[in-house]
Amino acid sequence: MTGQRRMTDGAKARMRQRLVAVSLAQFAARGLLETRTHDGPKAARVAHETLFAHFPSQGEFNEAALEEFSLRKTARVCARSSMGTLPG
Repeated sequence: MTGQRRMTDGAKARMRQRLVAVSLAQFAARGLLETRTHDGPKAARVAHETLFAHFPSQGEFNEAALEEFSLRKTARVCARSSMGTLPG
């Protein structure tokens, strides 16, 4: 045994979500093109390698981040629509 602990499925899902959320904050602060791959893990205080332990490629990570962004935007639009605050 190497002393490494295995993450539960729930812990893996939470780490994936944390990496996406922190990276979205980085994208908002710096812009998509100025944010580097290691900025998200650094802000989340985890090793850069952690990103690729949870996302097999940069493309898959970007897809997950963009999907989360889209879900958040859709939720905001729906909430505003149900409150009647969208321009008509």
